[in-house]
Amino acid sequence: MLLLTTRYVRTYRQAHTLLKYISIRIEFLCTSEFKRTAQTAAPLATKLGITPTVVPAQNSMDLVQKLRREHPHDTTLIVGHADTLPDIIRQLGILEPVEIPGNEFGDLFLVVVHPSSFPTLLRLHY
Repeated sequence: MLLLTTRYVRTYRQAHTLLKYISIRIEFLCTSEFKRTAQTAAPLATKLGITPTVVPAQNSMDLVQKLRREHPHDTTLIVGHADTLPDIIRQLGILEPVEIPGNEFGDLFLVVVHPSSFPTLLRLHY
């Protein structure tokens, strides 16, 4: 299962609320090299005791390959960008194109990878 977000989670409280709301244990956390994604991931990373892995924004193919190779069964949070997450979602097998406006920061994409069928995408807005 993969969670992908462009939302700026500003505080420990928001991080705690998000985790409680979705009731999922995140096992692997990725950000891009940009400061904003690190800031978004920081409250959740602190709460979970996870050090985020930094993957350059242009390397979405490498990221997806890394997830498939090293974290095939882990619940992963990818904190990305409006211009990178649609490609990652596509590479994960979602056939319907995803568009994220550049001024949209309230979406959480949940991609559930099924071993014997197509993945499922759930788009939440908060």
